[in-house]
Amino acid sequence: MDTLPPPAFDLTPPDISGWRRGDDSSNLPGPGHVTPDYVHSFDFGVAGHGIDCTPAPQRVIEVTDRVTAASNDFTFVRPFRGMDVLAQAGTVIALDRGAPVVTPYDNCILVMPVAHPQAGATAVRLGREVG
Repeated sequence: MDTLPPPAFDLTPPDISGWRRGDDSSNLPGPGHVTPDYVHSFDFGVAGHGIDCTPAPQRVIEVTDRVTAASNDFTFVRPFRGMDVLAQAGTVIALDRGAPVVTPYDNCILVMPVAHPQAGATAVRLGREVG
């Protein structure tokens, strides 16, 4: 019988029995006092395991268009995760009843693509970075 190796890091939940919330002696912040520095003070068990926990820089995306599936035959030409940046205008992103669906401008960002959209539903939103 094969056995699984032990995990790379401790999966034991922390003992929180002595923690209290909301008073000055608490080691947890009260409501409304959670700051990014507080959140980033935790390593969530991944520090030292080659995982970069540094947050990505924020980006502002202006949604300019939405693509609505005209039929149930709408299919993307490849899997998109969202926030994909397509460098050239006219890049085919999907086929709908065999007709190509293309990006309208350079550096088009696909926002919230739906894996299997129904006819009449939004399949993906198109956006561009602001600033």
